[in-house]
Amino acid sequence: MNTADEKKYYAFISYKREDEKWAVWLQNKLEHYKLPSNLNGRTDLPKEIRPVFRDQSELAGGVLADEIQKALESSKYLIVICSPRAAQSQWVGKEVQTFIDLGQTDRIIPFIIGGTAHAQNAEDECFPSALLNLPPEQELLGINIDEMGRDAAAVKVVAQMFGLKFDTLWQRHERDLKKKRNRRATGTMLLVLTVLGVAAGFWRQNVRLKEKDWKMMENQSRFIAKTANDLVDKGNSYYAQRLLLEVLPSDGNYSNKPITAEAETAFREATRHNTAILWGHKSASFSPDDKRIVTVSTYGTASIWNAETGMELIVLNEHAARVNSAACINSAAFSPDGMHIVSASADGKVKIWDAETGSELTTLDGHADCATSAAFSPDGMRIVSASNDGTVIIWDTETGQQIITLDKHSDIVNSAAFSPDGKRIVSASDDGTVIIWDAETGIELMVLDGHGAKVNSAAFSPDGKSIVSASEDHTVRIWNIKAGQELNLEGHADVVTSAAFSPDGKSIVSASLDKTVRIWDAGTGSELKTLKGHKDSVNFVSFSLDGKHIVSASDDGTARIWDAETGMKTLKGHTQAVTSAVFSPDGKRIVSASSDNTVRIWDAETGRELKTLKGHKGCVNSAYFSPSGKYIVSASSDNTIRIWDAETGQALKLIYGYKSGINSATFSPNGKRIVSASDDGAVRIWDAETGTELITIEGHTSRVNSAVFSPDGKRIVSASDDGEVIVWDAETGEFLIDFYGHFAAFSPNGKRIVSAEDDETVTIWDLRTKLDYKTMVNHTSHVRSAAFSPDGMRIVSASDDGTVIIWDAETGSELGTLEGHLGIVNFATFSPDSKHIVSASADGTIKVWKFLPFKDLIKETRERFKDHPLTASERRMYYLE
Repeated sequence: MNTADEKKYYAFISYKREDEKWAVWLQNKLEHYKLPSNLNGRTDLPKEIRPVFRDQSELAGGVLADEIQKALESSKYLIVICSPRAAQSQWVGKEVQTFIDLGQTDRIIPFIIGGTAHAQNAEDECFPSALLNLPPEQELLGINIDEMGRDAAAVKVVAQMFGLKFDTLWQRHERDLKKKRNRRATGTMLLVLTVLGVAAGFWRQNVRLKEKDWKMMENQSRFIAKTANDLVDKGNSYYAQRLLLEVLPSDGNYSNKPITAEAETAFREATRHNTAILWGHKSASFSPDDKRIVTVSTYGTASIWNAETGMELIVLNEHAARVNSAACINSAAFSPDGMHIVSASADGKVKIWDAETGSELTTLDGHADCATSAAFSPDGMRIVSASNDGTVIIWDTETGQQIITLDKHSDIVNSAAFSPDGKRIVSASDDGTVIIWDAETGIELMVLDGHGAKVNSAAFSPDGKSIVSASEDHTVRIWNIKAGQELNLEGHADVVTSAAFSPDGKSIVSASLDKTVRIWDAGTGSELKTLKGHKDSVNFVSFSLDGKHIVSASDDGTARIWDAETGMKTLKGHTQAVTSAVFSPDGKRIVSASSDNTVRIWDAETGRELKTLKGHKGCVNSAYFSPSGKYIVSASSDNTIRIWDAETGQALKLIYGYKSGINSATFSPNGKRIVSASDDGAVRIWDAETGTELITIEGHTSRVNSAVFSPDGKRIVSASDDGEVIVWDAETGEFLIDFYGHFAAFSPNGKRIVSAEDDETVTIWDLRTKLDYKTMVNHTSHVRSAAFSPDGMRIVSASDDGTVIIWDAETGSELGTLEGHLGIVNFATFSPDSKHIVSASADGTIKVWKFLPFKDLIKETRERFKDHPLTASERRMYYLE
């Protein structure tokens, strides 16, 4: 074996293949580093540090190749590129262990490019196990590029290799850089001076022009935002979105156009409503692929529309040939394959159309009076139609022949539809009954008699086990066919004209002469949402096949597309007020705390409850995940803090000693400490491993509502009912600075604080100047909490007024208000990817709201309307060209 002075290589660089760029960079830095010939009397220093060995081949078979073994034996130093990837690499581990076995432990230099040495969780660990297992007296300190910068880190490697003082080498390095810069500056100064005068003139002129253009674009953006808001108010948010896309950045270039707060707010409002206005008022239905909508009108025409853009595609107008009142079309619906449309007309005719060309294919003539509705069977082989003549007719789609006539109703039949399996038919009549028929034999199977007036529509549930009906008695009824049970849905203020199940059977949508469309919970009958916008009676309503949209037709001459989703998911399970709810670090779970003394863990995607953690004897005021997501800490009015296993729900540690309730407890960024806030006015720091109290911080004069660590773990901010927000040194508990508020949180970069206040405001504070950067006002009651988004660009606040508001953290402009809770909102925060918000309310529910980052929202919407930009005339109309 070679002695240290006879080594062939100055260093061997060990690394994971994914970190190769760092290994190449460091090798180049070392081999081109020029050591001084005489430094502090040292005459033994080489002129250059080369060669440095960097293996460029993959290891195989789990054994170090002979070449690698020899290179390790022939290297003075082993430099380990440390990262979480390298820590998991068996090859890096083998190379490190081999060098240790050679008795060279003191010549190993860890070069940290990511992660943490001796981290609490495996995901962040950057040291290979061989370095972690060294005895304490041989423990190595790494050189971290994040702490000192990569150039300084490389110089420190050189200093360590040759036993030199880092400060001496670094000062020399900076002097050399300064000399190089001065030489370059001198060489170019004359040239710069020569062209500077000319260039400066052009530059100033160009800057003025650009500033003028930018100002014009900002004004244009605000004008279009106001116009878009007007369109949204009128119910045409599709057009508002297309209009706003003209003044927002495009093609991923977010510097070519300004994003004004007014435009973002208008754009978010438009996409939240996601509605379009089409023409037609009798009925409206989606195609099976949800890409088209067919509407009908009193003018004897039916129109097919693009459901994504609201553009009219085809007009079916053969019914209008007679040009009289009998030409009125009452309904139109697609076939199951989307290739045909069937319509029913006041002239008693039922017609089949080609859905691609709009040409008439077949006329079914058999009703003696107005045909009120027509629909295909699930296999498309039959059609069922209803009429004012009191009959329901089943037709053969291919031949146009009548198969069966059903005539047990004693008055006008308003609707008829097949069951999902095609074996039954349900009809609704002015005689106040709903009848279920055998679709093969025409035999009457069941009469549902319970409405106190005419029944305008009836339809099966997706599983065929229930029927929903709409009546002139102002109610919607759900009939459980087997059990013979009824559920009465009350809320409409006038005649209910139409009702239908959602594709998953969980919701019902109804339309009424009271000008509203309502969404109901099919299980409980509770009203979920009221859609307002029509100016006259709503005649018909139905879901899209994916359940995401609703289309309605009204006497105001329009059909409207609505977003059926409320933009939120509701998590139910707590039996009392929910005090807090936060995402796990990976965004896949949510943990909530409640007055029902429990902590619950939920699947953030599905809303399914995963675990209920029981043990607290009083209201649980907060629950948070550890940075690794493996643990949960909860704080309770029972004077205790509990630490739980987030996977199993097992209680791991009980921290007690308080004589008053604890309002919040959160982990430090490294997960090693916990900070708590309590009713006794104190803030305490605990060892998360042992539960030992480390520091008690006193200074507040009243109950402390919240306390959290700064992102770097060096400070703590606490907020109290005494109206003070105080920042403390997390190591000593020393007072640093104070602000106003009763709840507070740090920004992601730790430079600002957001506070929630009793006076209905949210304030952003600058930690460097102690000045309020921005105060945001729009809540109408006490603000309970406020938090930054992970990117620091947004703020979300929760209030006693039952709302959650999202704000622009730079301008303070309101970007959106989330409404849906039925009580005080205690807490709200963002998901780790900033795409969702979770809120906790006194109504006992947790809601997860979709809230995309604005760039993602622009991209998603632009893709949707990419084939339908504004026309040249539309652009001129709004001064866009």
